[in-house]
Amino acid sequence: MVKKQTATKKSVKPVYVKNSAYLAIVAGIVLLVAIFGIVIYAAVQNTDQKVQDQIVLEQTNADRKARIEAIYAKLKLNADYTLQKSDVFGDKRVYDWDNQRSYSSSKTYEHNAPVDKTVAETRKAIEAAGFSFIDEPYPGSTSTQFHFKSADKEYIRLTVSSKSYDEATQGKDLSLEERNKLDPNAAPSTVLIKVNLDDNNE
Repeated sequence: MVKKQTATKKSVKPVYVKNSAYLAIVAGIVLLVAIFGIVIYAAVQNTDQKVQDQIVLEQTNADRKARIEAIYAKLKLNADYTLQKSDVFGDKRVYDWDNQRSYSSSKTYEHNAPVDKTVAETRKAIEAAGFSFIDEPYPGSTSTQFHFKSADKEYIRLTVSSKSYDEATQGKDLSLEERNKLDPNAAPSTVLIKVNLDDNNE
């Protein structure tokens, strides 16, 4: 009888150990699957958020660009103003060395009229589009620059200069006598119009 009881106890013990080991393995697998699922879910959520953020950013930039183009359209410059160069963008491009300043969109035109006449025409067009004059930073310069601001805090910088004068002087070491022979008011005029939605610090 004693031998049978001992045999019975020995046969039950391994079954208990095997069941415990099996349960531990199953629990470990379930835990790993749960952790893996959480990691995958978090990664998917993060990716979805990045995609959503990118969509919002692209739409914001598209809206800003459309707003800038609308400002240029409001100026209603006639066919006498020939577009030479255009750099219009919607994203806010901050200076690498100064995050308080940002680049402006710009359009450059040629206008077959003297500088003074061109300045008067373009200033009238800008003010008719809802912008008010705020500054002339370089009075008396050979080129004219005016700054304007709208009620919506949009900024325009107008620069007008003589194309022939610029071509004759830029990058050249002319004497004062040679410069005085040139007419800084001569036609045609180069018209640079910059638009900035954020600041007037460029």
